Amino acid sequence: MLLIELARTSAAVAATPARLAKIAQLVELLGRTEPGEAEIAIAYLSGPAIRPPPGGPPRAVRALSGRVVGSFHRNRSPHHYG
Repeated sequence: MLLIELARTSAAVAATPARLAKIAQLVELLGRTEPGEAEIAIAYLSGPAIRPPPGGPPRAVRALSGRVVGSFHRNRSPHHYG
């Protein structure tokens, strides 16, 4: 995966107001990553680590992150790594 692909997806997600469209863009990008690249891509797309407020992150963020990760794992082909 090229850095330009990450940068373009990041810009597209930032410019997209619809949450489901953002998720779809991220799932599509992560679905094309090679083994070992997903962690790097996620770290880049996540940006700098931000300390959560006392009591943990907001419920919406927790729910959204669970859907993105769950969707990513459901859409991975078992033969992708072969």
